[in-house]
Amino acid sequence: MNTEFELSSRLVVWGNELEPTKLAELLGIDSVAASIATKGSPLFRSDGTPSGSVAKTGRLTVTFDKIYPDSRGDPETQLAKVAEILRSLGNPIMSLRGVEKAQLQLFFYYEVELAGEPDFVVPDSLIPELARHKLSFRITILP
Repeated sequence: MNTEFELSSRLVVWGNELEPTKLAELLGIDSVAASIATKGSPLFRSDGTPSGSVAKTGRLTVTFDKIYPDSRGDPETQLAKVAEILRSLGNPIMSLRGVEKAQLQLFFYYEVELAGEPDFVVPDSLIPELARHKLSFRITILP
C-alpha cells in the first residue's frame, strides 16, 4: 500500500557490554543498514568528521528502509520485514548478552509527498514480536 508520506523504521539496541557487530551478524544485517558504536569508540558526525567524543555505551542501529529501500512509501511491507527479522531470533533480544535497552523507532516524513493513502495498518505479525522482545516503541512525526 503506497502512502503519501515516507517511513524510516529503526531497531536500536544499547548496552555497556553489547557487542554490536556480533548482534548485527546474529540478525543477518550487513554494514549498509547497520550503524555500530562500541563503548569507548570515537563518534563521527553525519558528514564523516570526528565529533571529538566517544560512545558511552555500545549501540547497534538497524535502519530497515536501507535494507528495503522500495518500502519507504509502503509502511505495511517495511513493518512486516521488521517483524520477520525479529521472529528469526530464537531468544528475545532483551535476553541476549549485553543488551540493556532496545527500541523500535518509526520516523514519518511528510516533506516528500507521494501519491497514495494517508494511512496504513500495522501488520498483525509485528505486535507479538514487540511484546516478545520487550521493545519500547517510539513514533516521531517530521513535517
